[in-house]
Amino acid sequence: MNGVEVSPWPTLIVNVAICFAIVCWLVIDIRRELREVCR
Repeated sequence: MNGVEVSPWPTLIVNVAICFAIVCWLVIDIRRELREVCR
């Protein structure tokens, strides 16, 4: 171990968390717009 090879798990978890947050934000935004249209 020379410190260059880092376990891929931390970055993978961070990427998944960011993608999950973006998807949730998009879903909430789309639902809000749909609610405005249906009104």
